[in-house]
Amino acid sequence: LYQILFLLDTHFSVPKTDQNRGSSSLPLISAITEHIDENLEKDLALDQLAAAFHLSYTHLCRLFKKETGSTIHSYIVEQRLNQAVKLLMFTDKNIRYIVDACGFPNQKSFSAAFKNKYGLTPKRYRDENKA
Repeated sequence: LYQILFLLDTHFSVPKTDQNRGSSSLPLISAITEHIDENLEKDLALDQLAAAFHLSYTHLCRLFKKETGSTIHSYIVEQRLNQAVKLLMFTDKNIRYIVDACGFPNQKSFSAAFKNKYGLTPKRYRDENKA
């Protein structure tokens, strides 16, 4: 149980920054991140995301970076990879299913992003870390 909790904390915790305290735009950023988290499998084009929250593309990108310390694109990729790791570790779903369920455009981009972050292919990561 402790190993599972450690793995969950290590791989899925979102770092909190001191920048977020007392910010008037925090509810908006929270709404945006909630929307992203609930729609990972869908196309999350930044221009469409900006329009959905009545912001310009530039303002959305700057505001998100200012409030979180991360670009919105990197946040989306990070959340998709977190979801992919959960599916790899706790299901027997094939890689193609995971690619689609996590909103990656294709298996090649998924594998590249995954290997860049974890240093292993998704299959090898599953084989070495399966719970």
